[in-house]
Amino acid sequence: MVNSKTKGSTAEREVAKIMTEATGYEWKRVPASGALFHSGHTEFHGDVYSDTNKDYEIEVKHHKEKFSFVDIFNSKGKIMKWWAKLIIECGDKQPMLWVKICGKWTLFTKLSLIDLKQLNIYPTQCFIGMFNLQESNINYEEKTIRIFYFGSLKEALRLVKKNE
Repeated sequence: MVNSKTKGSTAEREVAKIMTEATGYEWKRVPASGALFHSGHTEFHGDVYSDTNKDYEIEVKHHKEKFSFVDIFNSKGKIMKWWAKLIIECGDKQPMLWVKICGKWTLFTKLSLIDLKQLNIYPTQCFIGMFNLQESNINYEEKTIRIFYFGSLKEALRLVKKNE
């Protein structure tokens, strides 16, 4: 049986691989999976980073159970709690929440489809939604979320290489 730390580390390496293949920059797991930031080492943020491209704050979650579409936009659900935390912590960077659910990758971000294509990332499906967070320190613009579905790691890697 795989423990949650191993499962999370594997997911983080997969996202680093997807981002490296897509952007051409090297992306890596943050040492101690983001825990360094919370212990005062502010040079590390999120779960995946690049020394070359510092425009994005990437958080990675691996969840074994399916979420219904309603769960995704439930402001009290796990995904929106993860998103709210990322929005607060990302500062002036673009937030990217990569969630692996039952072996399939979904990206939650404020980036548009055009922005993703400029990064050579091509999702198979796209949804745009609004959500209502109780936190008063999150402004209206940050309540817009775009959801991009990629499928398995193999499918995601195939999609980022699509236009080479």
